[in-house]
Amino acid sequence: MKRTLIFASILAVLGGCGGVRNVGDATGAIEPRDVQQADAYRTYLPQYLHLPAGDIRVQPGSGVATVTILNVYLSTRRREIADQITQLNAQYPQLDPLQVQFVGKEVVDPNPSFPGSDWVLGDHQGDARTDQELYEFVAPGQTVDQWSRMLSCQRQYVGPVFDLRAAMERMRASLKSSNPDTQWNFIQMDDGIGYEWRHAAGNGQPAQDEVGRMVYRDGMVYRFACVFQTQYINEITRMKALELVARAKWDELSQ
Repeated sequence: MKRTLIFASILAVLGGCGGVRNVGDATGAIEPRDVQQADAYRTYLPQYLHLPAGDIRVQPGSGVATVTILNVYLSTRRREIADQITQLNAQYPQLDPLQVQFVGKEVVDPNPSFPGSDWVLGDHQGDARTDQELYEFVAPGQTVDQWSRMLSCQRQYVGPVFDLRAAMERMRASLKSSNPDTQWNFIQMDDGIGYEWRHAAGNGQPAQDEVGRMVYRDGMVYRFACVFQTQYINEITRMKALELVARAKWDELSQ
């Protein structure tokens, strides 16, 4: 659901029952509409912020609501959430403004050059002259045969006409066909299409969680994916993986 639809829904729910506060209407006491708006925010903020509902707490106040975010520690992600809340307050002045706070110590993201010192090259197949090329990076001390996390960067020529979203839908269907318990989510990104899929061990397959991004450009499909041999990665690991694949550039791999 897009942001405008999410909060149009809030306005629709609250607008007919005294839920929208008039400017200068704060009295110092929490009113029923404050509680109603907090309830609506609890419903729609997880979609807007792309966070689990259990990681968001909304406390009503008099003319303001406090949003407490759990399990988000990476500094870049916290800034992103704070910016989203600021934009929301500016776009919907009819609603009680939100104040955001985070629980836990902030982890500073050093934002190293791609792919960064956390990875070493494990394998490289193909070159610039071939239609396909693959780089596989692993954690220092690991190999492509024995690894707990892997950064897979792949390009493949597909021609001048290609529907990336349809191809990814086929990829999702194939994964679910081989393992019906596979969970798949598309993730909005500025360039290309982001995704995450995961499944538990079973059907001869190990547990896996993959966070990735695919881009179609000039007849080529590029895939950048962080793969983990576990069904669930923690929030810090997930946000680092998202940040890594979001800024990945193919030209930097061969430098």
